[in-house]
Amino acid sequence: MNKFEETFRSTWSSVISNNPITDTVSPLSVAELFGRKDLNQGQRIKLGNRMEKLVNGTLDNLPDVKSWKGFFNPNLWMNTTTNELTSGGNGKGEKDVDVLFEKDGIVYYLEVKNNLNLDTEKGPETIEKVGIVTECLRNNLEFKGKEIVGKVLSMFWDNKNVPISGSMKKSNIMWFSEFVKLFDTNLNKKEYESICKKMGEEI
Repeated sequence: MNKFEETFRSTWSSVISNNPITDTVSPLSVAELFGRKDLNQGQRIKLGNRMEKLVNGTLDNLPDVKSWKGFFNPNLWMNTTTNELTSGGNGKGEKDVDVLFEKDGIVYYLEVKNNLNLDTEKGPETIEKVGIVTECLRNNLEFKGKEIVGKVLSMFWDNKNVPISGSMKKSNIMWFSEFVKLFDTNLNKKEYESICKKMGEEI
């Protein structure tokens, strides 16, 4: 064995000993949350798009919740000039509102995001949007005197193994564990993820 081969092999041993190849858990995605790793990229996007409907449909059917968006009202917009909410249409020049509901006297505006690993442009845009819409709600006469909470809603139970970009770490994220606590349920992480996987079988 010449000097090159010897050095080549010994260097490899050093590389591996200092940088071992181990099993790592892949970043969690909504498809994995629902037990459907088999979905292609297009199907994964469509699944993600269903999350807003899932949240609004659930809120629509809870007796002690007032929901402005609702399951059958796919379009809700905030006019940032007049601070007024409008339904239907394409909301030209207005901000779309993902989730808006009132529970126990507190109004919640939530921007549903399945991907928190947003680029340097989309991350700040999302944070800015939540801030703008939340302030508009505070200036809307319908919500005068009410506490307004504006956050990004994640369908993941907590931040474990969820990729988050630097900009989004600065945002106000409501993990699903915080969301469910609003509704007096004892649901835990294991139960929630089990439910999601069972629901995934219907896809």
